[in-house]
Amino acid sequence: MVRWVLALTALLMTGAAWPVTARAQAAAEYGMAASKSTAIVTRARPLVTPPATPLSKRIRERTSPSRLAVMQQNRLKLEAKSGSSGGSVHVESLPDKATISVDGAAVAYTPADLKLPEGNHSVELTLPGFLPWRKDITVSREGNMLLKAELRNQYKSSVTFSRFK
Repeated sequence: MVRWVLALTALLMTGAAWPVTARAQAAAEYGMAASKSTAIVTRARPLVTPPATPLSKRIRERTSPSRLAVMQQNRLKLEAKSGSSGGSVHVESLPDKATISVDGAAVAYTPADLKLPEGNHSVELTLPGFLPWRKDITVSREGNMLLKAELRNQYKSSVTFSRFK
């Protein structure tokens, strides 16, 4: 700030014009020195304050249907296709709560009982941190099937330690 005071004094004594940008800079430095602050902070306030609702509720309102709702819709479509001629499939996994996808569409979490249309289907189980498990099955009319999957950890390493002398 002392620098600007000396420059101002020199300009005034010589009668030179004071540049507009120099005035703005001097005013800003003076304001910071007077308030003992190193930064000028301005905060824009919204014209309309949004209603006070929980963050999770606001996110749900703006996003598409939840994953669970989509899975329920896919499952209902499969059951409607199977009608009375479909077969029953019980799916289990270790660990539980893996996502079951039938023909590429997520339909449920394990363990689950599914009613599938007669014919060939591809069943895939996925769980974060585990390798996907996939099986092609053929569902017969009014048949029962049991699928048990043991998911393998994706990050499990096979490091062997040796001792050297």
